[in-house]
Amino acid sequence: LASRIPYGTQVTVALLSTVERAEASLRRLGFDDLRVRHHGDTARVEVPLSRLADVVALRREVVDAVLGAGYRYATLDLEGLRSGNLNAALGDPPLS
Repeated sequence: LASRIPYGTQVTVALLSTVERAEASLRRLGFDDLRVRHHGDTARVEVPLSRLADVVALRREVVDAVLGAGYRYATLDLEGLRSGNLNAALGDPPLS
């Protein structure tokens, strides 16, 4: 679950529990392949591109699941599920 937290953010048990609650609630809605990325009080939900329309169709339930886990805002990543996408924040390594 720590991979859902941006680099530079202190990982705590409470933070991991919030992410875990959000993901568990979304799985109960039928989204098995997903990530909830933590960005402060915002959860960025990633699902495969083929499931984006399903998230929109269940918008109210998805929002309730994310807010119920402890987030203030729920967002949907329109680029879809991408493994390791928080690594993009690191940028390119410096040239030596």
